[in-house]
Parts: sequence; structure tokens; C-alpha cells
Amino acid sequence: MSDTAVDAADLADLLAQIDVMVAGAYDAGSARRRVDSGSLDRAAWRRLAGDLGLVGLHLPEHLGGQGQPFACTAAVASALGRRLA
Repeated sequence: MSDTAVDAADLADLLAQIDVMVAGAYDAGSARRRVDSGSLDRAAWRRLAGDLGLVGLHLPEHLGGQGQPFACTAAVASALGRRLA
């Protein structure tokens, strides 16, 4: 993938996966309860970090990332923020 271009179809698919995952894992108050208690949802983190590869989204492929431009990372952060707010 280029340094500046985001494949719209790939991004839409990733955002849809995030939406489904977060909607299934959290209700309106569960994210706040986790923050307040300081607990970590390890299964959700594994899915976001491992299955969806969000931790290395912007890292170069030769370093084990997906090589996506920062615009993709920003879109993902925005989607997560919208869902978890």
C-alpha cells in the first residue's frame, strides 16, 4: 500500500469489523465500568490487536505491521472513540 492512499473498500471492511466487535463486546456502560475499575478485557484486546491487527496498523510491513498510512489509523481511532464514548 502507498504511504498516502487508503484503499476505501479495505478501510470500510476494517471499520465494519471493528463496529461489530465493539457492539458485541460492550454496552453503553461497560466501557466506563472497565475504565473506572482499571480492568482490561483481554479477549477484546486480543481481537483488536491480534485478529484485526490494529496495534501495528501504521507500522511498515517489514517490521511486522500492515503498512497503512496514518489516515487509516486515525479513522480506526475515530471509529473506536465513537463506539466507546
